[in-house]
Amino acid sequence: MAKAKYPLEKLLELREKRVDEAVSSLAGAVRVRETAEQAKARAEAEKRAAEEAAERLRKAETAALEEGTLSVADLQRGHAWELRVETEQQALARHVEAATQKTDEARAAESAAQQELGQKKGDAKVVTEDRSRFVERERRTALAKEEEEAAEAWRPKGR
Repeated sequence: MAKAKYPLEKLLELREKRVDEAVSSLAGAVRVRETAEQAKARAEAEKRAAEEAAERLRKAETAALEEGTLSVADLQRGHAWELRVETEQQALARHVEAATQKTDEARAAESAAQQELGQKKGDAKVVTEDRSRFVERERRTALAKEEEEAAEAWRPKGR
């Protein structure tokens, strides 16, 4: 007797393909998030380094001012430098903020990809479990038929 073919085999293949696509999508989202987190860490480190360098220069200038080695022109240049540093710090802060926003967006996209993968896996699982039940029914039917044929073989002929 030929085995019955599972009628939803194409649906199962489609759902398994969608699971594979969702896995690939999630992997891409993870890579994007990791890249965004690295960019954010670099931006924060750059901002901290600039703040530390500015603070060292401020301390050196304050020490020179206390010693009386600075002229009025030096003080004016120092004020102009302070304005430039402030502008640079604002730009670095905006850069960190943009990197933070990209990281948050990447995390949200990764979360959505995880949810989508879970849904696709659930869809595939429904059909996989149905196929398992189908195969088991077919096995029991075949076993019952074999038992019936064996019983027929042992029955006395003519009765």
